[in-house]
Amino acid sequence: MKSFQILGAGPAGLSAAITLAKAGYPVHIHERYDVVGKRFQGDLQGLENWSTSSNILQDLKNIGIDVNFDATPFQTVTFTDGRSSFSKHTHEPLFYLVKRGPMSGSLDTGLQEQAKNLGVTFHYRSQLATKDADIIATGPLRKSSTTIDKGLIFPTDLPDMAVGIFHDDYAYLGYSYLLVAQGYGCLCSVVFRDFHRLNECFNKTVAYAQKHYLINLDQATAVGGTGGFSLHHPKQIGKSLLVGEAAGLQDLLWGFGIRSALFSGHCAVQALLHQKDYTKLIDNSLTPYLKASIVNRFLWEKIKFRSSPLGPYLLRLPFCVRNDFKHLYRFSFFHRLVYPIALRYIQKKYPYSVEKIEESTNGLQN
Repeated sequence: MKSFQILGAGPAGLSAAITLAKAGYPVHIHERYDVVGKRFQGDLQGLENWSTSSNILQDLKNIGIDVNFDATPFQTVTFTDGRSSFSKHTHEPLFYLVKRGPMSGSLDTGLQEQAKNLGVTFHYRSQLATKDADIIATGPLRKSSTTIDKGLIFPTDLPDMAVGIFHDDYAYLGYSYLLVAQGYGCLCSVVFRDFHRLNECFNKTVAYAQKHYLINLDQATAVGGTGGFSLHHPKQIGKSLLVGEAAGLQDLLWGFGIRSALFSGHCAVQALLHQKDYTKLIDNSLTPYLKASIVNRFLWEKIKFRSSPLGPYLLRLPFCVRNDFKHLYRFSFFHRLVYPIALRYIQKKYPYSVEKIEESTNGLQN
């Protein structure tokens, strides 16, 4: 029986490993670090539940992934531009907070446990050549970084909360957030394009959170990272299928990518086992979502309500009900109409994100 080699033990690689192992195949997963999830130090991230009409946790179960990790649902979110705030409550969770990193209860540890229980073999500190991998899941592309974030994690006695701060002073072209789940807090600024603004934005975010929420950061630990988007990055190089951020699969509007990572790993296995065209599978299932996010990013940057006196009012429009989020990602008639203009704008501002890329492993993490 053929055995499969997976390069990278992030959510996309682990999703693929779990799917292959459940189909009865021997799987070897090669991780560059000595533990799974080492790129993260306990960050809280959102497993978004707004881009489709189905529930993300049920969707995961449908593809054979158990929810054996902490996933705190959030139905109430507070939005602010630093001047005024409003809260929205939705019938269904907007997202589930998950912890990232090599610790108990994290998404990474949970997926690793599932894979190990199915007999997947892990090779740590392993540098498998990309040409020898059936699936490449090595994380963000070096050249396609569209976002950078800086944050702190800390213990807290604050109640569970999710606060999004939308103003260029706090997060240039992006957003800052304060997340608290079960006595664990994460404060972060996510900056797009002009990365040199990160420290200034983050310092203002910290000052805002300390003033308005009285957070105590005496025991805080620094976290941070990057995110990358690439519309046209090859989904297959030679025999190797690329999944997750290694294939550029991330939301360009806000940088969410866990959902895409998990489902792309599953799609890659369907292609391998059933002789399907992986690129077509991604084009049918995820490319409309990616194109919609290009339009969303264009509108987000051009409208400039983040710094406008009308910001507190305009900010409410996309957040009225959960379905509004769903329509943001459907690549609707409106998206198709605006897409050519948005694409030209993104080509200028984020050229690597939308340029045609040759079938090369250059830019992949090793």
